[in-house]
Amino acid sequence: MHESSAADPFISVIIPAYNAEQYLPATLRSILDQTFTDFEVIVAENGSTDGTRAVLAEFAAADARVRPLLLDDNVGRSAARNAALDVARGSWVCPMDADDLWFRGRLREFVEASRTYPAVDAFTDDLIEFTPQADGSVVLGQRYVSRVSWWMGGTHPLRLGPWFRDRECHMRAFIRRDLIERRGIRFPLELSAGEDLAFYLQVAFAPGSPPPVRVAQANYYYRVGHSTRAANMAESRVRLTELAVEKTGSEELRRLVAATNPARMFTYHRADAIWAAQGRSAERDEGSDDVELVMDRWGGYRQLAINRVFEEIGKLADRHLRPGIAADIERQLALP
Repeated sequence: MHESSAADPFISVIIPAYNAEQYLPATLRSILDQTFTDFEVIVAENGSTDGTRAVLAEFAAADARVRPLLLDDNVGRSAARNAALDVARGSWVCPMDADDLWFRGRLREFVEASRTYPAVDAFTDDLIEFTPQADGSVVLGQRYVSRVSWWMGGTHPLRLGPWFRDRECHMRAFIRRDLIERRGIRFPLELSAGEDLAFYLQVAFAPGSPPPVRVAQANYYYRVGHSTRAANMAESRVRLTELAVEKTGSEELRRLVAATNPARMFTYHRADAIWAAQGRSAERDEGSDDVELVMDRWGGYRQLAINRVFEEIGKLADRHLRPGIAADIERQLALP
């Protein structure tokens, strides 16, 4: 059993969990197996109706770093995450989803980066998608990184403009808790979709804070579900970006939103209409659906081809890493 010290932990990992019995054991093992060990794991159990609480109790009994936070009702992801933030004791906060996994050295690499850049308040790495298969193997998807950063290794400050335009600041960050408290950054309760993006936009564009620093490693393993798109994507996207601008007061973010939202909104509104008519939600990678989302069909094919070229270039750039990442995920999922 791991015994916690009297001092506050260096890192607080926060996880909202609702009906996560199937996935939570692998997620907790992935965290507890980290090579950097001075952390707590706050799991905000969100009124589950399955065996999530039993799983959580078992892990908490075996390792004092696991801190269950039991909520009586299903208050939603944002409220659960905020409840975990309210009781976090670490100098740094690291949010995570209840079904994802990490590379074993992820926290250590963040800690080392924070020592190299002591004035920086937030760090991120690259997220890579995975889909488990029935035979125990996994299929890797996209690696989320700005196109301008593909060829940049090591550790370096993000260029927020290209990052927002390419990936909308999609990240899973390592954040100084003082920044969160000082700026009053929270997961917005008024959003039912995109609340994590709204949170990270507030972090990335926090006034007076330097840009986040990127650790150029695909250390966050994101499990892709059957449907990862909420309804009314256009409305959600407008609300979350406007909310982030309002919360931060960032002129840079305001300009980026003004420059990119019109085209995105056209696409998202078309998506909402098409997918609603078909009675389905979209997968994360819409594929040929991109062709349907523009009025100019040939323009759609052209954009689809461009997207595919950049996706393949990205895969080519890290082709030597993918077998090792897949093997690591398969190993973690196979543990009893």
